[in-house]
Amino acid sequence: MWYDIISNLSVIIASTAAIYGIFAWRKETRGKKQMDLAEETLALFYQARDGIIYMRNPGSFGHEGKTRTSEGNETENEKNALDRAYILMERYQRYQDIFNEIYSKRYRFMALFGKKSGEPFEELRKLVSRILLSSNRLARIWAENEIEFEDKMQKKKYYTRMRREESYFWEGTVEKDPVNPKLEKIIKKIEAICFPALRGRTAMWRKV
Repeated sequence: MWYDIISNLSVIIASTAAIYGIFAWRKETRGKKQMDLAEETLALFYQARDGIIYMRNPGSFGHEGKTRTSEGNETENEKNALDRAYILMERYQRYQDIFNEIYSKRYRFMALFGKKSGEPFEELRKLVSRILLSSNRLARIWAENEIEFEDKMQKKKYYTRMRREESYFWEGTVEKDPVNPKLEKIIKKIEAICFPALRGRTAMWRKV
C-alpha cells in the first residue's frame, strides 16, 4: 500500500515537474522571440528615422531628380519642377527596403507584443505616405509658378498650398515642423515597447 502511494506520488511529482518544465521552456522561448524581434525592429525604426531625415534634407546636388522618366511633352519649367519634386522620391528609394521590412514585421510584432503594439508601424506608414504625397503635389504646384493670378486671393491660396507641402517636403521651411515631432513620438512609442524586452536579454546574460 505504502509502495503504491509512494509510486503514485513519484509519478505526480515527475508529471508536475515535466509540465512546469514545458511552461518554463515556452516562456523562455517566447521571451527570446520577443527579444530578437524587439532588437531587429528597433534597429529598423532608427534606420527609418535616419532615412526620413535624409529624404527631407533641403540640401541637394545637381544630379538629383534626373532619373525621372520625362513624358516628352514637358516645357522646360515643367521639367525642372518635376525633376525637383522627384528628388524626394529618389531618396526614398534608397530606404524603401527598410520601410517595407518594417511594415512586414507588423503582424508578427502584434502577435508577440499585443494588438496595440502595431500603432507605431501604422503611424510611420501614414507619415511616410504624407511626405511622399508632398512630392506629387509640389510637382504640380511648382510647375504652375509661371501662371498669371487673377487676383491677390488666388495668389495667396497658391503660396499657402506651396508652403504647406514644402513643410513636409523639406525640413526647416517652417517654424513648427509637421514631421519631426510626429517622428520622435513614433520612435518613443516603439522604444517603450522594445526596451523592456531588451532589458530581459540583459538579465538573461547576467544569469549566464
